[in-house]
Amino acid sequence: MPEIPSQLGHHPADPRRGRLLEFSGRIPTKKNEKAIAPDAATGKMKLWYAREDRQRISELVQYAVIQWRDRNGRLPALEHPALCFEFSVLGSAELSRPRYRKDRDNMLTTLLDVLKTAGVLVDDDIAHCNGPLVVLPAVIGPTQGARVWIE
Repeated sequence: MPEIPSQLGHHPADPRRGRLLEFSGRIPTKKNEKAIAPDAATGKMKLWYAREDRQRISELVQYAVIQWRDRNGRLPALEHPALCFEFSVLGSAELSRPRYRKDRDNMLTTLLDVLKTAGVLVDDDIAHCNGPLVVLPAVIGPTQGARVWIE
């Protein structure tokens, strides 16, 4: 993945600490890629992910499960960890403009849900996940994905 943008050099403490989880490829945006349709069982209107988004989220969960291990096996789920997120989006570095309009907050929501489902976080609610949260400026370039540092 590309290096952290140079404008971060002024930060007194580098937030990129702890265990690194890397996710390559598209990160679905939680809110923007849902559709409203009736639930077959209840008939009530419900938000649904498209099939490819459900499959992609499942892949991201598996990436997290695989990376959340040490020599002795799976690590325990964390409460109130320090989290640092960096997203990479496709675009032209020369123009400093992303090719696609992605919302980092929605990508962040997806990744928090992924970390919860993978057993990295006990839960992603405030009662269990109220540690420091840093979202670095997005890296615009030839790759897409995310890096998450957890401490």
